[in-house]
Amino acid sequence: MALSPTRACVITTCILTTFLFSTVESYKCTECSPLQCTSGLQATCEATQGCFHYKQEFNESGKVQQSSQEKGCSSNTCTPLAFSATLGNERTFGYDLQCCSSELCNQKDVFVSQKSPDPNGVKCPACYSEESVFCGTTDLPCTGRETKCVEVVATGMSTPWAGWGSPS
Repeated sequence: MALSPTRACVITTCILTTFLFSTVESYKCTECSPLQCTSGLQATCEATQGCFHYKQEFNESGKVQQSSQEKGCSSNTCTPLAFSATLGNERTFGYDLQCCSSELCNQKDVFVSQKSPDPNGVKCPACYSEESVFCGTTDLPCTGRETKCVEVVATGMSTPWAGWGSPS
């Protein structure tokens, strides 16, 4: 049984409409690696992924000593996170992860927030050592949102290090 020209036209229209409107939504994200984040590379990400951009800084006496950042498509659900920690010997660490879900939304630089200079009454033992996992502590007056004490020990590297301080 042959289809009438009208029915054939309706079926063709339905099939084309299905193909046109059932595409997977995607967009482009800026992409770069922690060691080389100056190029303008782009990646196409699925709408379910989203874009991310993180930056971390390690400061000594208020000056950035090490900084790294990365941009790209998130592999799963992206959850924004920002924190800082003040360690002994005038060392601070800051981290900021931002998430977004639109075309090239992670293009701009992320700035790690600076710690507040305002004391909050909390004191933590503080120290920093790049030579050992042990160090002598001093009292650190915490500032701003830094209201808890933390101990960080890194082992398994060429040089173990330790830090005690106050994170936000």
